[in-house]
Amino acid sequence: MRSARISASSPVERPRSIPDLELSIRDALAHDDVEAPERLTFEAVASILRNARRSHEIGVVERTIIVLQSKRRRRENSRH
Repeated sequence: MRSARISASSPVERPRSIPDLELSIRDALAHDDVEAPERLTFEAVASILRNARRSHEIGVVERTIIVLQSKRRRRENSRH
């Protein structure tokens, strides 16, 4: 799946929409280089998005999530 890269010289792009995400996933599935575990996950997510989009009972809300993760490994505490 393609991911947007942001550099100092590029403008910050508007977040992708849910239909764009579904299309990107389906595009990725069209390639033979997607391994079995990823293919299963992509197929499941694409199906969930399609079913939600078509449903009259499910509302889809876009949210942006930012995850910050330390690059340093935690030292295991030997005291228990």
